[in-house]
Formats: sequence, structure tokens, C-alpha cells
Amino acid sequence: MEPVKSSNILMWLKNGLKILFIAIVSITATLFISSLVMNNTGIFNVDFQDWFYETRLGWFLWRILLYLVVLVLMFVINKHFNLSLKAKLLIAFSIILVEGLNLFYLLG
Repeated sequence: MEPVKSSNILMWLKNGLKILFIAIVSITATLFISSLVMNNTGIFNVDFQDWFYETRLGWFLWRILLYLVVLVLMFVINKHFNLSLKAKLLIAFSIILVEGLNLFYLLG
């Protein structure tokens, strides 16, 4: 067994840090913009709570669409790489957990 070349490790590390940096910048920018919008609702003349309540069916359908995309991607991945039952159950239970937490938030 031959050792991994240091150039491969450096390239992997460089790509990993680049992806991490992009993710951190994207999340920070999104949180900053959403904070500006939510704290200055008078400027936009919109009550977001009422708007989300009025469009709750649309948001529900949007979540269903996203879950269908995840399901299709699972089938496509499973077609090429046979996923273990553990991986399939992990994905299914994570979706159920997110929806359960959402329900507790709405009821509480």
C-alpha cells in the first residue's frame, strides 16, 4: 500500500476549505439580509406573520415538493449505488423529525 501524496491531501484540503468558506459567507449573508428585512418591516409595509399565515397552503405544498425532490434523488442514487437500509431510514426519520418539530412549534 503506497502512502497518499501530499499534493492530493493539500488539494483536498484546499477544496474543502473553499467550500466551507463559501457556505459560511452564504449563510452569513442570508442571515444578515433576513435580519434587516425582519427588523425593518415598517419600510416594506408587510406583516410577515399574516403573510405566512395567509400563504400557509403554498408553503405546505412547497415543502411537499422539496420532499418529493429528496425522494426522487434517493431513488436515483439508489439506482446507481445501493443504499443501506440504515441510510434510507436515517433520511426518512430526519424528514419525520423535522416535520414533528415544526408541528410542535406550531402547536406550542
